[in-house]
Amino acid sequence: MITQVELDVLWDFDDPVASERRLWSAADSAPSPDREEYLTQVARSLGLQHRFTEARTLTAAERAAAAGFDFLRIDALHMLAIADSDPAGRWTEQATPTRRSSNSQPRAPGPNGSERHCSSVMRGEALAEARQAQEAAGS
Repeated sequence: MITQVELDVLWDFDDPVASERRLWSAADSAPSPDREEYLTQVARSLGLQHRFTEARTLTAAERAAAAGFDFLRIDALHMLAIADSDPAGRWTEQATPTRRSSNSQPRAPGPNGSERHCSSVMRGEALAEARQAQEAAGS
C-alpha cells in the first residue's frame, strides 16, 4: 500500500496538471495493487481540472473497490459527487456503507479514521464546488 507521505510528494493541489503527470508516471511503473491506487489519484487530479469525463473513464471507484482500498473508494466516490453535482446524493449513498463499516485501513474515513468525508461534508463540498465551477464558467 502506498503511504500518505508518498502520495503527498506527488500532489500539488495548486497545480493538478503537474500532479496528474507525476501520478501517471508513478502508476505506469507501479505493480498492482499500487497502480490502481495511483489511478484513483489520477482521476482525482482530472476532476480538479474539470476533466470529468476522463476522470470517469478511469473508473477509480471500481478499481479501488476491487483492490480493497476503502479510503480510496470513498475518495473516488467523493470526487464523483463533486463532478456530478446533480446525482451527488447517489455517490454519497454508495460511499456511506463503506465508510461506516471500514475498519481495515487507518486512512479509511470511519470508526478508525477521519470523518472528513462523511455524507454531510461530501454533499456540502459537492454543492459548493459545483457552484464555484458554474460561477467560473459564467453561468
